[in-house]
Amino acid sequence: SGTAGTQISEERAKEIALDHANLTADQVTFCRTEIDSERGTLIYEIEFRHGNTEYSADVNAVDGTIVSWEADQKTVSRNNSGTDTAVNAQISEERAREIALERAGLTADQVRFEKTKLDTERGVLIYEVDFRQGNTEYSADVNAADGTIISWEVDND
Repeated sequence: SGTAGTQISEERAKEIALDHANLTADQVTFCRTEIDSERGTLIYEIEFRHGNTEYSADVNAVDGTIVSWEADQKTVSRNNSGTDTAVNAQISEERAREIALERAGLTADQVRFEKTKLDTERGVLIYEVDFRQGNTEYSADVNAADGTIISWEVDND
């Protein structure tokens, strides 16, 4: 009884890797996807980029588990205009709040901010933005470098 016919598709492997990174296909650039055998196990090696971060995932081609995972933030020393840009060149706390509000479809005068703080998650600088509207609590992790929403939660009390 061989397992040859029971492998997941390359597309599914990409979805699994993207889910793990909390990103969607239209937010990333795929650099490499290939199927390989590692210690007798068939795996998809998937590499993609989002902003200055390069992700590398090995996904088990049979059961879809993530065998290994890496996210490397690359330093960008110079941008096109020739000025230096630090890796931690950040959006403002104010901008992070605006981005979270846009996602919720709300304006600042409709909500009460409970917390906005700068933090590091898996080596990525983020703003944790928590706010409420009535009985609904919103929580967003916003990438402090490029303003993308890394995680999003909505809870109704």
